[in-house]
Amino acid sequence: MVYDKGTIKLVWIPSDYMKMESIMFDSISSAMEEVNKSNRKDYMLMRLIDTDNKYYKWEVLPYGSFNGYKYGMKIFKNKIIMFSFLALSIYGGYKLLKNGI
Repeated sequence: MVYDKGTIKLVWIPSDYMKMESIMFDSISSAMEEVNKSNRKDYMLMRLIDTDNKYYKWEVLPYGSFNGYKYGMKIFKNKIIMFSFLALSIYGGYKLLKNGI
């Protein structure tokens, strides 16, 4: 299928976190109507910004789970932050076990 630049993609993760599902729309308002109708909470909207009909480049729009995605990617891509969280989690678990909680 060929999609034009500006196409809006509504993406969500069903109960199986190893899969993603999506629907294409011509406008943000149409996508949001679907969100409201389906009562989805864990969704994101993306806009197609470039394509050669084989390669697709999407812009993640500030709707739905946008902030969780944005901060999750910042943490994942910054190894110092990621390993700091890991170290703090291990230390917290150690302190809980040591204090018998």
